[in-house]
Amino acid sequence: MTSVLTLVILAVAPIVVCYLASWYQFGHLGPTDAPHRATKNQDEPAMPCVMAGTALERVTRWVEDGRAVFESGCRILHTYDQLTEAADAAQKEREQLQQTLATLRAEIRRIHAEIERLQSERVESARWYIALMREATARLRIDHPPA
Repeated sequence: MTSVLTLVILAVAPIVVCYLASWYQFGHLGPTDAPHRATKNQDEPAMPCVMAGTALERVTRWVEDGRAVFESGCRILHTYDQLTEAADAAQKEREQLQQTLATLRAEIRRIHAEIERLQSERVESARWYIALMREATARLRIDHPPA
């Protein structure tokens, strides 16, 4: 996307510069010059040399500034692309980590259920063993004859 935008900007820039140069060359400097254009003769040049030099300087400065602006714009677009890629990668990693987290939480729930089952079995085994020992003790009790 940014490559296409950069190409369009770079393709349009010379056209705009040529248009502005021809516009300035033929005396179209803007509304402040309207009185000058209204009083000049047909035989006079389109604009005085001083004004032509100023206009040329403005166009030259605009072109030079435009290059810097276009370069800055390209850098900004390049940085934007890099940041977008980094954000997409971070989003993908986040989704993977969330999936891993869900899997680990399910495993923890399963392990807790297993622990509870084993503790219940242990309590039941202890109760059975105590009952067995009481019964064995009751059966094996030897009554001593009175002396």
